[in-house]
Amino acid sequence: METLAQALALLKAGRAEAARTMLAPLARLQPSLAEAHRLLAFAHLALQDMGAAEQAFAAAARAAPDDPSLPACLGELAANTGRPAQAEAGWRAALAIDPLHGPAVIGLARLLNAAGRPAEALAVTAPAVAAAVGDARLLDAHAAALTRLGRHAEALEVRQRLAAAGLPGHAGDQNLAAACLDLGHHGDAIVAADRAVAHGGDGAQLHYLRGRALQGLDRFDEADLAYRAALRRHPGYAEAARDHAHLIWMRTGDLDQALVPLDSAVAAAGDDPAPVMFRARLREFAGDPDGAYHDLAALAERHAAPDVHIAAARAAIEIDPQRSLRHLERARALAPQGPQLDVTLAAAWLALGEPQRAVALLDPLHRAAPHDQSLIAFLAAAWRMLDDPRYRALYDYTRMVGCWTLDVPPGWRDLAGYLADLGDELHALHRLTAHPVGQSLRQGTMAERNLLDCTSPAIRAFPQAVDGPIRQHLDWLGPGDDLLRARADDRRYRMAGLWTVRLQSGGFHVDHVHPMGWLSSACYVQLPDGLDRDRAGWLKFGEPGIRCAPALPAEHFIRPEPGRLVLFPSYMWHGTVPFADAKQRLSMAFDLLPGDAVAF
Repeated sequence: METLAQALALLKAGRAEAARTMLAPLARLQPSLAEAHRLLAFAHLALQDMGAAEQAFAAAARAAPDDPSLPACLGELAANTGRPAQAEAGWRAALAIDPLHGPAVIGLARLLNAAGRPAEALAVTAPAVAAAVGDARLLDAHAAALTRLGRHAEALEVRQRLAAAGLPGHAGDQNLAAACLDLGHHGDAIVAADRAVAHGGDGAQLHYLRGRALQGLDRFDEADLAYRAALRRHPGYAEAARDHAHLIWMRTGDLDQALVPLDSAVAAAGDDPAPVMFRARLREFAGDPDGAYHDLAALAERHAAPDVHIAAARAAIEIDPQRSLRHLERARALAPQGPQLDVTLAAAWLALGEPQRAVALLDPLHRAAPHDQSLIAFLAAAWRMLDDPRYRALYDYTRMVGCWTLDVPPGWRDLAGYLADLGDELHALHRLTAHPVGQSLRQGTMAERNLLDCTSPAIRAFPQAVDGPIRQHLDWLGPGDDLLRARADDRRYRMAGLWTVRLQSGGFHVDHVHPMGWLSSACYVQLPDGLDRDRAGWLKFGEPGIRCAPALPAEHFIRPEPGRLVLFPSYMWHGTVPFADAKQRLSMAFDLLPGDAVAF
């Protein structure tokens, strides 16, 4: 139709008002002419009349019910005007017509990812990806959903495809660097990040990713500079300030110095609570629990958010459990439901000597997530306080905690020689001064490097040295229907993480569990003298790492020996007795998950 062609030409020439004047009467006269309504909608958009544009798109969609682009336009318009529910409805209407409609898939997936609904986003993107729709925005949304679901290896494959496509700019390489970091591939991450810089990338997030990669490669001076570059570009960047502060703390052990980047981020971040929460966490792990609670309590007074009150409640449990309850009451008033609130409330009841109330909260959470080792550990503490026989079934030390000796891997004549070489390689990795934030060790260090990617001969041989003892342990455990044995998969396992800890005199591990594990371990490489004096440096089990009333002491102890591997359920509370000796205590540890057998 000539009128439509003329109107389109006017729109292309930037004459939206003239196009609208021409199209409006046509749309009124011919309500079934979808193209007239569509072009009229674009004229309204150009003139910033969003309400009229929405009405015109809706009229076009009624006139052409089989055209997915029209409800997709309604979805995009709603998203651009801050109405996510209407945006989702529009995009879903488009996908009901054509499940592979690119703009609707991309728009809806992005919305779902941003709303914390990655499983739904993946359900939207997967059919289009399977159909080989190659839009980079689609692949980006698909990879984002995989990342949020913890499927990092699959996300990395998608990011590699995007980077290999040679798209203009630096975003592909920057996102690839992030995906590599999710898997602990620091070397690949820095290669991708540096390539992004070479392609013109200079944003705060890129410099932050470079800092993380460099820190993972033990290039601490360069990591420090990268974090500073990120914070110059974005002074309120909470995650960059957090990681920079942690690096300073681990390098110096000086809390005041480590707090500087977080203090600056707090000042620059306005109402964002994240820098204050990160600062409180650093205070807690650096030995200032009162300062941590003070930070969080002050934040809770001016920031009415449930997660802030829950964080304050956690910090208050060791100081004053009744105060913790008051924070939790305020959190529940803001958000009546949530597993983190219930777990924290259960911990408060344990601290107040009310295990029955804790069990009432923990039982439904455990049924919903039966493999969450933290929930099992909290339940175990409550059952022990109640003298419930289910506790002893979980903490059957004689049938669940095994001690084994490392095999001598190929290339070494005896175990002593292997341990000497292993010790030398591990000591070379311990280049920091203070313990990391978020870990159980105190007065010691943990190597930042991902040891599963390490190329040093003795470290690389370690999985072979433990494979035989692990299989012996699985045979020894045998079959069963308890929470530990029911997950066994015919001697099949996979190693989830491998790390090393070096404790100094006075060092120890606070009592803890491994939330994401199945079987956990302690393997001793070099040990201090005097281990028989008051069980100094021994591994202990059964003492909860949370406050209980009455207090629950450790029940089971194991004396470390060079080359000894201890395997135990990841839900068991365990820690170490502090020791005083000039010689360091060097160990390795890993978690196991049931799964595909490992071949060496």
